Amino acid sequence: MNINYLIVILSIIFFGCTEPEALYCPIGQTEDQCGVCCDGSTNLECSDGPNKGAMDACGTCFGEIQNEYECMGLCTDPEAGNYNQPMSSLECPCDYNSTLIETQCCQDGNCENIIGPNENGICYILIDNPPLEIDLKFLTEDYFCQGEGNCNNFTNKECCEDITGPLSGCTEPHELNCEWIATFITKSCKPIYFINTSNENISIETTNTEDNLLWNNFEISVPANTIFNPEIDTFKDACNQIDEEEGISCNNYTNIDDCNDNEHCHWHKSYGYILGNSNINGAFQYSPSLVQEYQFCTQGTFNCGTIIIE
Repeated sequence: MNINYLIVILSIIFFGCTEPEALYCPIGQTEDQCGVCCDGSTNLECSDGPNKGAMDACGTCFGEIQNEYECMGLCTDPEAGNYNQPMSSLECPCDYNSTLIETQCCQDGNCENIIGPNENGICYILIDNPPLEIDLKFLTEDYFCQGEGNCNNFTNKECCEDITGPLSGCTEPHELNCEWIATFITKSCKPIYFINTSNENISIETTNTEDNLLWNNFEISVPANTIFNPEIDTFKDACNQIDEEEGISCNNYTNIDDCNDNEHCHWHKSYGYILGNSNINGAFQYSPSLVQEYQFCTQGTFNCGTIIIE
């Protein structure tokens, strides 16, 4: 077994499976960049660069890349399912779907967020990356800054969140617990779904930008009480079988009439409120260059929301 990984496993056993409030290293040892105790000796090499301690060839803690030439073309976002693995595509290098990643099993089987072991003795950790859901109900609110006291007096995100400075227009801190409900943060290539839990239909349109054609001229009207169910809603219209009758196939029907004529089948309409219409990657396939904030507004008003792409 590679000595680096042996060190990591021994450290996990020594300090327990659940993350402690603070890491206390034995006398003469220090905590390295990967959170492992080391003393710089050949037996306890510190993680201070590629192929050192618990770092792989790309300088990633607990990574699996053994050769430096394999470090090109990897996803570099720790929150992605394919972190430190080959990119999904040039347009979308990181995969933000929920993913099970093989991991070290816990000794007592009760480690937080660890799934397993399965029948083969393998454990997993769930990397959960749900798509961004924007509930347009906020556009019907009288105040976008909500919370205690006089939060509704603040009319921009910076003042609401107590960010002072000449650019924000706020000079004195208010120290209130306020929340700005009109700004949403997501990542490039993550789908964005608009829902509407209000009791009225809401139509929105986007503010055009120079570098995102899918975002430009995007207009939708989301009916009242619209939600998104990832287990039911799909990206395209489909004919689904509604029972377990053997010998029945609904997949070959391509229109609603033929599908519904078969008593064992039902035509399911796709979820129509994904940003970018039916594109499963949403409107942001590329990492933003100059523009990082995208705005959408209710039609005919100045009520607007903002999407920030990290």
